[in-house]
Amino acid sequence: MRGLSNTVAAMILVVASATAALAVVGFTYGLFGTATYKSVITGVGNAYIKYNPGNGAVEICLTVKNSGPEVPTVTSVSIGNTPVSVTTITDVNGGTTVSGPSVTVLPGTNSLTITGNVQPQLQLGSVVFLYLTLSNGVVLVVSAVVEAQ
Repeated sequence: MRGLSNTVAAMILVVASATAALAVVGFTYGLFGTATYKSVITGVGNAYIKYNPGNGAVEICLTVKNSGPEVPTVTSVSIGNTPVSVTTITDVNGGTTVSGPSVTVLPGTNSLTITGNVQPQLQLGSVVFLYLTLSNGVVLVVSAVVEAQ
């Protein structure tokens, strides 16, 4: 019975060494990415903005779905590139209602109502993009129709 030839043994060692070296370089320089458990948060259905042109008051209504374990907080809201001065965000998730200047987006379906003010004027009947910035770094973009309040 014969063992491995020296050539085959050398090839096995070269392949193993190269694989180990690539793994070290990959993890050192972050080439393989990281294992993150960020929630996937998406807009569901239609969003709309009730807008009062006289005083700039807005009421933004939208539904979002959080499909992950993370519970991020809404940290800012913008309509296009114009920030909304948020007064209150109300989050209804099942039987749980949370209200305040900033709320968490619980796992599951969340109905958000955001009240505040925006300047400059919005065009009634137009479709705009809402940007909700979350505490986990995710920016949720949802299109919405501007309606009269």
